[in-house]
Amino acid sequence: MPAHMGKLKDLHKLTTFVVGKHSGSSISELGELQHLHGTLSILNLQNVGCSGDALKADLKGKKKLQGLVLSWGDEIEDYSKDMFVVPLFMEREVEVPKCVPHEDLDHQRNVLEQLQPSPDLEHLKIFYYGGTQFPEWVGDHSFSKIVSLELGNCEHCLSLPALGHLRSLKNLSLRGFPRVTAVGSEFYGNGSSMKSFDSLEILRFENMPEWKKWLCLGDENGTFCSLQELYIIDCPKLKGDLPKTLPLLRKFRIENCETLGSALSRAPDMHELKLVNCDKMQLQALPTELQNLAVENCSVQDSSLELMLQHCTRLEGLSIGSCASLKSLPEGRLPVSLKRLMINNCGEFDFSRILLCTSLQNLNVLNALDSLESFSLGSFPNLNSLNFSLCTNIKSFSALEGPHQHLPSLHSINIFDCPNFVSFPKGGLSAPNLTMLYLFNCKNLKSLPEQMHSLLPSLDYLSVANCSEIESFPEGGLPFNLQFLDISCCNKLIAGRMGWGLHKLRCLTYFKMSGGDMEFFPDEQLLPSTITNLHISWLPNLKTLDYKGLQHLTSIQELDINFCPKLQSMPPEGLPVSLSSISISDCPLLTKRCQKEKGKDWAKISHIPSITIDGQVIIA
Repeated sequence: MPAHMGKLKDLHKLTTFVVGKHSGSSISELGELQHLHGTLSILNLQNVGCSGDALKADLKGKKKLQGLVLSWGDEIEDYSKDMFVVPLFMEREVEVPKCVPHEDLDHQRNVLEQLQPSPDLEHLKIFYYGGTQFPEWVGDHSFSKIVSLELGNCEHCLSLPALGHLRSLKNLSLRGFPRVTAVGSEFYGNGSSMKSFDSLEILRFENMPEWKKWLCLGDENGTFCSLQELYIIDCPKLKGDLPKTLPLLRKFRIENCETLGSALSRAPDMHELKLVNCDKMQLQALPTELQNLAVENCSVQDSSLELMLQHCTRLEGLSIGSCASLKSLPEGRLPVSLKRLMINNCGEFDFSRILLCTSLQNLNVLNALDSLESFSLGSFPNLNSLNFSLCTNIKSFSALEGPHQHLPSLHSINIFDCPNFVSFPKGGLSAPNLTMLYLFNCKNLKSLPEQMHSLLPSLDYLSVANCSEIESFPEGGLPFNLQFLDISCCNKLIAGRMGWGLHKLRCLTYFKMSGGDMEFFPDEQLLPSTITNLHISWLPNLKTLDYKGLQHLTSIQELDINFCPKLQSMPPEGLPVSLSSISISDCPLLTKRCQKEKGKDWAKISHIPSITIDGQVIIA
């Protein structure tokens, strides 16, 4: 921070104050800024040399501050997460707390003691605090307006502060307490007759590797009576019970709690539940209101899943991942409301019962190694999105009998890394509203869907990569509404590029091509004049950019050229004047000629406003 910040006595808004160590502003200068409002973040508190300087900051007198962040580091954590953002289970490493001299721990506690804010504060975050306990003001009932509180990476704390009597507290996040072994009565307020956490709506415990016991108070005193979301993540030694009844709970996530053997809390209004790596949990029938269920890396049996889902008449989303003991979905037990289904890495899972889920709108099948060879699209008239990834045995999609299977709801198809996939339905795939088709590493696929130009009229995004057996586009060419086309590492297809008929596509604006054996590019009349973004890469024998193929691209704005080691120069006639950006990387011969000090090809690109060469922005 600049020195003498305290002289800005009329300053109203300061988002961040970085405490200097040997220079810059001392934290004491904050004492002169009495008019601050909004949110203030104070970083690098480890640089405070004297707790008296922290007292001079006079945070208690800044009654207009609504939010305060205190960090013994130069980072601000963001603890917000959506519980269904990450579908796959990932292990996390837990850092072992470092030994710190007691005088340093005491000093940090003294500094935090003196940084007590005004009781009018609404939002408080404390990160990387190194004391063994919190001062009494953290959680004091006088902070009656605190709405959200986050404590993170306090690696030397031995216990949590008493927070239960913060009457307005709605959101509480506790993360990174590796020395806390128990959460007991002190957390609620040491046995006081007052209600605890009666306004709390969101509670998160995360990364507490030594936490073993949670004292869950009874329902009679109204503890957690307003709780709507509960997250318990990376607490591998936690045992005992969860709160017995949470009447308003809607979201519940338990992850990496391997020894937790409790039954789930009674939560009749629960809408979302995610269980990851918690085999000892006592599974039971889930509430009727449940809409989304995710179970990952758990030893769930067919009978267990059937028990869990027996009352779930409103279930819309189901995600099952790395559950090797699960062999199939419960027959006749899946509700007609089911719209989204993900099956990932479930060993010998029988996919035949998926065909009973006729109401599905989104289907994701990942890591189906053995049991799935053919898949009937005709069973899902409402299907919107289809994704097959890493399915080694899937060979084909089939359709119902008839000239064309009509799939009016289908918008996107992704087939990723399915090396034995060979065919789409014979006669074509009638999906009038399909907008995206993405094919990657389908090494035995010989052709795209037949009659694409007429049966897929809405297709505007097509990406075909690592599909080495495809030789040409289907008869009739590509759909006229195509806007984005990416052809990568498809040597046979690229060899016949002059038969693509791209010049007919008057909506095509983005074209990317990677791989192929050619010495000049682009061929004359290969691309339509509507192209705005042109990306070429991995052309090992490319020597020349062809002016005849570029001159009619009057709309082009962005040109990217990557990994073309033999490309030597720009066209003698120059590049289209419409270009606003050019990026060149891993093209050593061309880079040398385009360096400003060399001068040889610089004049051909120097008029372009944005120039990047090997990641470095060049200013003309």
